[in-house]
Amino acid sequence: RLCHAARLCHAAATAATEATLPPRPFLYRRSFLCPRAFSPRTMLLLGLLQVAALLRQPPLQLPPTPKPPHQYVVACADAAGPTAAAAPPMRVIDAAAIIGGTSVGGSFLALPMVTAPLGLGPSLVGMFAAWAVLAASAIAYLEAAAIVMEREGEAEGASVVAVSRHAFGGAAATVVSSLFLVQCVVVIAAQLAKAGELLSLLAPVAAAAAPAAYPAACVATAALSAVAVFGARRALVERLNTGLAATLIVGLLWLSGRALGGALPSAAAASRLGGADWSALLPGTAAAGWPIPLFLKLLSFGQAVPVVAAGLGPRRLGAARAAVLAGSAVPLLLSAMWATVSALLASAGAGASADPTVQLLGAGWASALPAVAVASGAIGTSLIANYLTVRQFCADALRALQGRGAGAPPVGVPVAVLAALSLPAAIACGGARLYLPLLRWSGAFPTTILYGLLPPLAALALGRQRGGSSARASRLALRAHAALTAALLGVNLALASNVRGCWRLGGLLR
Repeated sequence: RLCHAARLCHAAATAATEATLPPRPFLYRRSFLCPRAFSPRTMLLLGLLQVAALLRQPPLQLPPTPKPPHQYVVACADAAGPTAAAAPPMRVIDAAAIIGGTSVGGSFLALPMVTAPLGLGPSLVGMFAAWAVLAASAIAYLEAAAIVMEREGEAEGASVVAVSRHAFGGAAATVVSSLFLVQCVVVIAAQLAKAGELLSLLAPVAAAAAPAAYPAACVATAALSAVAVFGARRALVERLNTGLAATLIVGLLWLSGRALGGALPSAAAASRLGGADWSALLPGTAAAGWPIPLFLKLLSFGQAVPVVAAGLGPRRLGAARAAVLAGSAVPLLLSAMWATVSALLASAGAGASADPTVQLLGAGWASALPAVAVASGAIGTSLIANYLTVRQFCADALRALQGRGAGAPPVGVPVAVLAALSLPAAIACGGARLYLPLLRWSGAFPTTILYGLLPPLAALALGRQRGGSSARASRLALRAHAALTAALLGVNLALASNVRGCWRLGGLLR
């Protein structure tokens, strides 16, 4: 009986010992406690000692059972919001849609007012020159943002605040950040002004409530856009942006087919397409102002480049370049198509300086439906990209002010975003005539500085800080591009018509 009890005690203690992790000390090893190595009394004593020692050990902390990958992503997204770190990586097609949607905004709807005085040929040349400047600057910005993201180890390193701080220091970063915030406010205000104008025309309201229809439409557009962008997951917002971009393209193709089918056989249309005023591309010669700054604003997509750089990361720099080139080429082609359609519409009797979108809204459902698709896609994609950019800007600025390190979430981001987005809504309520002046001023100064001059200078400065890793040809190209954009800014500052002409065209000095 004693031998049997000793064997049972030893078996139970050995089974409990071998079931624990990590392995216990050598006293509990099975090779040492062999049942045949000792007498029954010794086995019983050792078994009791083994059980006592096992009970004195702290309880084993087993790791929790991991969740499947999709459950983990959903849990993190629900807990941390639409910008959680566990969100799936951005697709190249979504990045290209964000780039394209930023360019094809409410300013895209003003293109016929700019191209009609020039003619089709000079308009195409001017738009291509503006696109080349912006595309080269965006690629330079991607290189600068990749250096900063590798240095900081966080996606927020792609923002203009972080890039300017690392490249030029704190004082210059403050100036650049203030200019960037002004640019975002002006762009959003212009989009809300155009949205308020179109919605106030479409919504049936009583005559007594007509004066309040436009401000209400501006505020409603701003509020609904904020809810859609910040209330949904980041992946869903990206899909929504891609869908709006597709809606714009479909509406423009539909509208172009109707315009080409009705205007191409006329001789007046051919003469209208052949007219050209090449001298208007030179500074100081156009009566309404130099059109190049406005082309820069019409095709500007620099607000979305930090979003794409953060979404794709520094290790996918090639994919980011492809997204920038592909996404920015789409609005260039659409702008050329829209300029052609507007010229044909003008030859058919639509005023050269009139807004074709407003005219098409009252031309029957066959023309109003594609016009609504173009307007909703253009304004919606631009608001989504700019709202995401404002949120990223506020998060990085608050992190810098609060002295928080990488990975530490800043405090007060929702309040800062609400304050930053309330200002453009208030500006847009001032009237629909602010639309074109805001675009002209923005293209002449903030756009040229932030999206033309800043990226090559930042890439040069960060390249010198990192060491001789960049090729000599790349440095020469960056210096040449910086000199070109600096000369462009000097021309804008020298031409008073870039400021006075925009207000005259907007009708504010009449």
